[in-house]
Amino acid sequence: MTYKYMTNLITDFLNLKDNDLILIDYHVSNSTKFITLEKKLKPHFCYLCNFKMHSKGVTTRTVSHPVLQDGYHLIFKLRQRRWKCTNVDCGITENDVFSFATRYMHTTNLTPLQICFSLKDLGATAISVAKKFNVSDTTVHNYFMQYVDLPRLKLPEILSVDEVFLNIDYKHKYALVLMDFETKQIIDILPSRLKEDTQRYFLDIPIAERNNVKYLVCDMYNPYINYTKTYFTRSNAVVDSFHVVAWLTNKLNMYINKVKKKFQERDVLRLKEKNELTNRSYLTGIESREVYILKNYRWVLLKNKDNIEYSGNRHYINKLCAYYDTYQIEDLFFSLDTHFKHLRDLKEVYINFNKQNLGNPLSANQALIEIIEIYKNSGESIFIEFSNLLKKFTKEITNSFNVVKKLDDSGELIIRRISNGPIESFNRKPKDLKRSSRGFTNFDYTRNRILWANRDDAAIRAVPKKFKEIQTKTDIVRGNYIKNK
Repeated sequence: MTYKYMTNLITDFLNLKDNDLILIDYHVSNSTKFITLEKKLKPHFCYLCNFKMHSKGVTTRTVSHPVLQDGYHLIFKLRQRRWKCTNVDCGITENDVFSFATRYMHTTNLTPLQICFSLKDLGATAISVAKKFNVSDTTVHNYFMQYVDLPRLKLPEILSVDEVFLNIDYKHKYALVLMDFETKQIIDILPSRLKEDTQRYFLDIPIAERNNVKYLVCDMYNPYINYTKTYFTRSNAVVDSFHVVAWLTNKLNMYINKVKKKFQERDVLRLKEKNELTNRSYLTGIESREVYILKNYRWVLLKNKDNIEYSGNRHYINKLCAYYDTYQIEDLFFSLDTHFKHLRDLKEVYINFNKQNLGNPLSANQALIEIIEIYKNSGESIFIEFSNLLKKFTKEITNSFNVVKKLDDSGELIIRRISNGPIESFNRKPKDLKRSSRGFTNFDYTRNRILWANRDDAAIRAVPKKFKEIQTKTDIVRGNYIKNK
C-alpha cells in the first residue's frame, strides 16, 4: 500500500474533508490513539497584497476527534505552519487552516454535532456524554447551548396546557408546557406559570395566531381556564375528564384513610389495655384485620366497577386465615363502614356518565345537570362538595365530550376525545430528566434538551451562537480578592 493511498484511506474513514492532508505518524499509547497530520507544502500567497509568503516554522496543535472512540481516546496532532508575507509594507501572518478543526477549538468540528445528537436521549446526562467524547461536562453543555436553540411552534386549534415540576429556582418551580393535542408535538415550554411570565409571552404572539385556537385543554386550575378570556378569546376551555375523576378518587381515598385511622386508634387503646393487664410495654401490636383490609382492598371503592375482575374462585389469605373470592372480599370491605357501598354507587354514576355521550356535548350537559342534583341530595359530604365542583365547571366538562376524527395511515377512522392525556404522559419525561440530572439550574438548557428530544423535525443552528451569548448572567457581584498572607 502506497503512503498516499494510506493517507486517503485514513482521512476518508475518519470523515476528514480535506484533500491537502498528509499522514505523518500513527501510534497507540495506553488507551489513546495518536494521528499526526499536516498540510501539503505548496506556495502560499498573501490574500491582501498577493505577495509570496514564507514559512516561519511549525507548531503542533492537539485536538480530539469523536470517531473510533470505542474505548480509545482519538487525538490528532496537527502540525501547522505559520506563514508571513514577504512584502515589508504588509507583513501579515497566518497559520495553516484545517477545514475540520476550527481555530482555537480543542475538538474537531464533528464533535459538537455528535454531542448534540447524543443528547437527544433524555436518559443521557452531560457527564455520560462527556465521558463518551473525552471532553468535560461543561464543554458538552456549552456546545449544546451554542448549536441548539429551538423556536416556538405555531399555535394549533387544540392547545393543551399543563405544568411540570422542574424547580429551577424558588421563583420558577413549575414550568408551563404547551402541546398540540392532535400531533402531540410540544409547542413550547415556559419557565413558570406565573402571570408575569405568561402575560408577556402570550401577548407577544400575534392576535391572528391566538384566534386560531379553538379549544384550550387544561385541568381545573382557574388561571388556565381564564386564558380563554385574556389570550385566546375565540376558544373554549376544556376541563380534562381525568382530572375530574382524579379529584373524586382522591377524596374517596382520603375518606378510606379516615376510617382506617379510627381502627388504628382503637388498636392503640387495645394494646395499651393489654400492656396494663400483662405488665408489658409493647409500643406496637399485630395489625388488625380491619386495618389490613382497608390497606390492601381499597380498590373495591376506588376502582371502576367494570374494571374489577369478579371471580368465584377462592384463594387463601394468610392475614385473614380463610379462603375468600372477589365477592366476599367486597362484602368484607363494605362491612367496615356503612357509607362505603353508597359512596361506590354514587361514584359509578359519574364513571358511567363519563363513558357516554361521546361526541355529543349537548346531551352530556343535560345529563351532567341531572347528576349534579343527585349528588346535591345524596347526603354524602364528599358528593355534595363534588356537585359544587361539577356545577362550577359544567361548561368546561361538557366541552370535553367533543371528539377529533382523523384517518390514520391505513385509512382507518380514529376518534379521539379531547383530553390532557398526551400531555400528562409527556410530563414523565422532564421528571425523569430532572431525576437523572440531579436537578436543574439553567432553564434555557433544560427547555432545549426536552424539545430537542421530543420534536420530530428539530434542527440545529446553521451558525452556532457565540460563547458570550450562552453565558449565564447573574446579579451577584464578586468582591475584591484578598490573598491570605
